[in-house]
Amino acid sequence: MKLYTFILVFLFGTIAPTEAQKIDQDSMYSVLDNAIVHSTEHLQKRIQRIHLLESQLKNSSNIKLSYFLCYKLFQEYTPYIHERACFYLSQCINLAEKMKDKQDADICRLRLAIYYIGAGFYKEALYFIRQTDTTHLSPEGKGLYLRAYYQLYNELSYYTPNHVLKVLYDTEKTKYEKAMMTYLSRTEDMYFETHELELMSKKQNLQNLRLNTQWLHQVKKGSHRYALVTLFRYLSYKALRDTTKMMYWITESAITDARDGVMDQGSMWELANQLMLQGHVERAYRYISYLSNCSNKFGSRQRSWQITPLLANLANKYKQESEQNSHRLIISFSALSILFLFALLLLGYTIKQRNRLSDARNMLSGSNQKLYSFNQQLKQLNIQLEQSNSHLADSNRVKEEYIGRFLELCSLYIDKIDKIRKRTNRYIKNKQYEELYQATKDNSLFSNNIDILYKSFDTAFIHLFPHFIEDFNALLKPEVRIETSKDGHLNTTIRIFALIRLGITDSSKIAEFLHYSVNTIYNYRARTKNGAIGNREEFEDQIKEIGLK
Repeated sequence: MKLYTFILVFLFGTIAPTEAQKIDQDSMYSVLDNAIVHSTEHLQKRIQRIHLLESQLKNSSNIKLSYFLCYKLFQEYTPYIHERACFYLSQCINLAEKMKDKQDADICRLRLAIYYIGAGFYKEALYFIRQTDTTHLSPEGKGLYLRAYYQLYNELSYYTPNHVLKVLYDTEKTKYEKAMMTYLSRTEDMYFETHELELMSKKQNLQNLRLNTQWLHQVKKGSHRYALVTLFRYLSYKALRDTTKMMYWITESAITDARDGVMDQGSMWELANQLMLQGHVERAYRYISYLSNCSNKFGSRQRSWQITPLLANLANKYKQESEQNSHRLIISFSALSILFLFALLLLGYTIKQRNRLSDARNMLSGSNQKLYSFNQQLKQLNIQLEQSNSHLADSNRVKEEYIGRFLELCSLYIDKIDKIRKRTNRYIKNKQYEELYQATKDNSLFSNNIDILYKSFDTAFIHLFPHFIEDFNALLKPEVRIETSKDGHLNTTIRIFALIRLGITDSSKIAEFLHYSVNTIYNYRARTKNGAIGNREEFEDQIKEIGLK
């Protein structure tokens, strides 16, 4: 068994050298994006062929030539516009009946039934199958008849939610599959499709991949058949859980469809779905939007069924991201509220200091009247007091300046939040989900505002308590003392105890302001207190007294 597995792996390595090379999936996406951008040009080539055939049909007076041209138009419209493809194949039925060629008429009915099945029109397909006279069918016609029933029951089994019906459909599918395989050549696409699906259902993945490689060598790269083979190759690697090669081959299939002007793109749906599952929401949205436009052009009921849940999943993803952005806005507003509270505390502290200064001046005035004999000492004290007043005036000016700055910053952010709210409401009201996504996906606004907040806090605090860091380190053992950056920014530990110095001791409030978890704040506080020189239980009380002496 091991030897057999080794031989299979060796064959795959020699048969498909492309897969042995390193796959650059980003380059594949770039090629696909380019194909989508130029999809109109690719589609125009198909339209030109159609116009030429329709012109020839219009000028044709020969019924056999008209039959041939109608069938060619059916082939051109098959991946392009469903309704027109059905029209020209119906014309083939009418022309065959006029020529009294019952064999060709029945074959066209069966091909039309098979085409309807692929697009999800099961009742229409069953009507044309039952219109077929099976008593005089050629071997080709019998094969198509069995294939039509096989594909019908296969589709019904796949999509029905009823278990009893699924068992019934599976039984019928198996019956017609066995009969159909006796009419198929080993070089036909339907033979490979059916055989691969059977091997996948039995989980014989290596044998399935080997069969797909044989099929791949029989088709021309860039053809519609090549897109089909590579789609099945994607399914093979999906069963093997080889994500890299799986994504390579489904992208290769989607590129082929886009370049061939195909509107019924099953590969693009699979690719968008996989990108969605992998979290690449933006790229999945672009591809599903392109696919939706193609599906509307083609008019396939089945493809619409597939696209609808995928669009719903994308909408849910955008909703989740919108909720996350709203949560960030709430956090920003909370931070601004704390900042406003801090500004009020600074204002109260300044008023308290002014009252103390007024009381001191009153006491000094009384002392001057009572202690006239100590005039020289009083003069010296007055000089020192004037110096203190000067420093205090400078301090008050700095405090007033930063109080004004914080109030201005609060007002600015409140305006920003209101503008974001109004713009978000407008986008939702107008259902401009793409514009809403583009406006909210950028996280830099939140990061920049937080940086500005912390920078303002650091600058204001150092102006208020210029010796706080030195006094803070004086309470710690030498080996745990903290060094600050030269740009004046405080680190997390200093900010935590700066907030404690300002009277904010609740770890949950500190965590909200600094955007950390409560456990992280608790660990910072515990680790710092463990490095205290004195009693660790009195450490935070000592922090609160810094700057009071």
